[in-house]
Amino acid sequence: MLFVCLLFLGHAAGVFRIEPGTASLPAFSAAWPVLGGLVLTVDFLLLATIGLLLSFSLPQLEPLPASLLTLGCTVPPVYLSYTGVLQPGVLPMEYYLLIILILFVINVLISYYAYSHQRQQIIDTFSHYVPVEVVRQLCREPDSFSLEGESRELTVLFADLVNFTRVAEQLEPMELTRLLNRHFDVMSSILLDHDATIDKYIGDSVMAFWGAPLVQHDQSSKALDAAFAMQEAVAELSRDFAERDWPTLDLCIGINRGDMNVGNIGSSKRASYTVIGDAVNVASRLERLTREYRVPIITSAHVVQSSPDYTFRQLDRLVLRGKQKPANIYQPLFKGASTANGDDAWLGMHDRAIELYIKGHYLQAHEQFSELLKLKPDDEYYRGMIERIDRLFD
Repeated sequence: MLFVCLLFLGHAAGVFRIEPGTASLPAFSAAWPVLGGLVLTVDFLLLATIGLLLSFSLPQLEPLPASLLTLGCTVPPVYLSYTGVLQPGVLPMEYYLLIILILFVINVLISYYAYSHQRQQIIDTFSHYVPVEVVRQLCREPDSFSLEGESRELTVLFADLVNFTRVAEQLEPMELTRLLNRHFDVMSSILLDHDATIDKYIGDSVMAFWGAPLVQHDQSSKALDAAFAMQEAVAELSRDFAERDWPTLDLCIGINRGDMNVGNIGSSKRASYTVIGDAVNVASRLERLTREYRVPIITSAHVVQSSPDYTFRQLDRLVLRGKQKPANIYQPLFKGASTANGDDAWLGMHDRAIELYIKGHYLQAHEQFSELLKLKPDDEYYRGMIERIDRLFD
């Protein structure tokens, strides 16, 4: 706006002239007496009004209203110029139109810069929770997702450190903070590398999900890939922590797939993009069962059905807390088919043992689990099942 006023006063007072074929720049001393009388002219008041209106209004308006306002501001100078109210010698009508155009273009450039800066801030912020490529796609296609609550079939993962209270007792607060930060930094990187949305950190555990905000058809496989990568990373971290005389870590993971509500959930003061529902609760309970069944990862039948590229073994059939119907629980073993190193024979024996156990043939199941423990002496799951059956007859 200051530029507009200077342009008007300078031209009208004869400080400079911009006309085809001529260019003049008289002394400033000759122009000063003229400037005072120009401020109250219709020409200056019209230009000042238009300039102030556009300067304050354009940044507040959406593109369409801003364009309409700019177009509307061209009408008064054109009309008053043709009716003779404006003095062409003071400021030609073309200058009014040029100045209006300049103000509009400047606003467009400023708005574009502000939008680009804001967009980059959004990408930087949400890339801590969602993969960067997902955030960029959301920025390009905002209609492809909604932050309002909606029901979707998603895959949710809970990962929790085992015996963290014992770990906390062995470290000073600063060391414990460094250990947790290092752990979460590695786990978060793995989850984001596998296209997860990190929901929240709860103490020493992390919650993440797949399938929102963008639809992912291979969400269960991505969750399993992430879970195995997290287990490998924890083993590597433990070796690093042992060199610092820090406690080693064990990670338990529960994964479930099902219908849940996803969206902005919270209060008017604070909300978070999260998932809720019975399927989420089931994933949390599966994570807790890993300690009881002595395995690192437990999944539901829904995950098994949607992950044909993984080989699983059934662990048990039980009624989860808060549920009424029994459900099968599984451990993912590896990616691919069970065709190497006698896996088919071993899994066949395992399936027979589980079938006997579920049907209540505990003595026969005990024999089968004992044979399996001889075959897999490092498998704590079989040792735990034998102890479970022994307690039934105590």
